[in-house]
Amino acid sequence: VELSEAADGERGVAAAAAGAFDAILMDIRMPDLDGFAAASRIRQGAAASRTAPIIAFSATVTPTAPEEWGFTFDAAIGKPFTGRDIIATIARCLGPRADDAGETRT
Repeated sequence: VELSEAADGERGVAAAAAGAFDAILMDIRMPDLDGFAAASRIRQGAAASRTAPIIAFSATVTPTAPEEWGFTFDAAIGKPFTGRDIIATIARCLGPRADDAGETRT
């Protein structure tokens, strides 16, 4: 696993524009630019990261949060959460994928 961190929403959008990420974890409450606005800007951008799953996390997550939030996010995790919660959610969002040789990997 290779991780990158952004200190706020603006830096998160810039990082997503500068590189291709497999998945993006996005806090809803961030300085300067909140998670909704940052995720929306990433989705509207031209970089490869615009199609990456964006997983929200917040203390206000409900079971229907991604739908209520306008489908900006692929999934949502409520606080407090565990590492296991994050890994399971990322795995679910990425699902099986085909590598360059055509073999399925998870």
